[in-house]
Amino acid sequence: MTTIDDADNQNITISTIPSTHLANVTLHYSAASSSSSSSSSSSSSGGVVGSTPAGDTVKASVTKAWATVKKDEEVKMDIANSAIAVDSVKITVNSDRNNVELDVKSINKPSSVSAPAGEIFQYLDIDAKNLPDSGISSAAIEFKIPFSWFNTNNIQRDTVKLMRYTTEWTELETKETRADSTYAYFEAKTPGFSYFAIKGEKPSAPVSQDQGEKAEEKTDEAKGGEVVPEEAVEKSSLLKWIFLGIVILAVAGFLVYSMSKGKKQ
Repeated sequence: MTTIDDADNQNITISTIPSTHLANVTLHYSAASSSSSSSSSSSSSGGVVGSTPAGDTVKASVTKAWATVKKDEEVKMDIANSAIAVDSVKITVNSDRNNVELDVKSINKPSSVSAPAGEIFQYLDIDAKNLPDSGISSAAIEFKIPFSWFNTNNIQRDTVKLMRYTTEWTELETKETRADSTYAYFEAKTPGFSYFAIKGEKPSAPVSQDQGEKAEEKTDEAKGGEVVPEEAVEKSSLLKWIFLGIVILAVAGFLVYSMSKGKKQ
């Protein structure tokens, strides 16, 4: 049996088998302390994959990769995660692309941007690797919202929009596509990926009777007409009836007088 030990702690043991021409060779390797420390440091330095800053909270994340995406070929990423409102993402590219990766995350409001106007259902961060916006022919995001959110927050379904953030929030073309017993489904077209916000609007406040009357008065004034108080209108109508009554009595009295005078003659 022979043992060899080098400076890198690589131990080789060779032992012969009696009455044969065979030998067992065993290699023992002990990693140096500096290598172990380096490996530990590397594994602990990982962060969240994608464009979301470390300070923002990621609620859920789903990733899909394609080795190759051909020009004009539509690829689809289906998402079945209840913590992410996105149901699917469809992409068509304008040239062949390799190692494309799509990462879809539901997040809290990004700390670096202001909130868009409206009631927010969910913030999203969609990050595309090896696919710049200029490489996208078309892209569509399908998302769903439970009816419970509409009812609880008094949101009108026809006001739902998907907003995209680049240097400011931009409203994307959004339409409702279908519904089931639990969700309403929407689809929005986007020219690229970044931060998104799903939002809706509450109905406008109903106009009270007083507000309606004031609005009518302002409209009349704008047309150049004089606004007549309601009390003045009622008084004017009463005077007209009184005058009409006097005229009727005068005519009736004249007729009676004429008839009585004719009988005397």
